Amino acid sequence: MPLKKELGYLDLLILGIAGAVGTGALFSTAGMTAEAGPSAVL
Repeated sequence: MPLKKELGYLDLLILGIAGAVGTGALFSTAGMTAEAGPSAVL
């Protein structure tokens, strides 16, 4: 069975939500690290 080479509405929606959540997790971690200082390494 060949795979289709297109993205549907649901695929794009899930991709957008996952990107937003991932970006939020990355920047919230960076913000907490900036406040914690060197102790974030421990």
